[in-house]
Amino acid sequence: MDTRALDTDPRRVRRARLGGIVLLTAAALAVPVGPAAAATPATPEARSVMSSDTYEAKVELIVNARRADHGLRPLHFESCADMTAERWAERVASTGDFVHQSSGAIIDACRVSYAGETLGRGSFGPRALVRSWMRSPMHRMVVLSPLARRIGVGSDLDDSGQWVTSASFTRR
Repeated sequence: MDTRALDTDPRRVRRARLGGIVLLTAAALAVPVGPAAAATPATPEARSVMSSDTYEAKVELIVNARRADHGLRPLHFESCADMTAERWAERVASTGDFVHQSSGAIIDACRVSYAGETLGRGSFGPRALVRSWMRSPMHRMVVLSPLARRIGVGSDLDDSGQWVTSASFTRR
């Protein structure tokens, strides 16, 4: 049994503690692709020309605003968390495999005691993405985790022009 994997079914397990290491992953959030997606217009924020760096910075700012709304400390940028998020967003965007990376991989790569991840894909801007995460119990739990201290965000456009965003939340 892979002890680094986390059962993300909120009815069974919310967190796994493994020798002082906490793994937390949210269920994936996606906007339908294909004909249904074409019927859903992109938000004005998403339609505007925006670089990946700008999109990512806005996601980080909005995540910290939501955390402040709940009395939580802001998350600070961490290069390792950012690297894991960037690489994962690029992989998901290029392969179309919309799955989470192993939280254990983030823990190992960044040498941290806590890792959480949220994913999103769709034709919407940073504000709508974070709003969707906050409406999803599993994503909300990761975004508002009091254990998180650092964040890295990666965003990339897939072949259909939808943003794929991965946010890695960590704590040393």
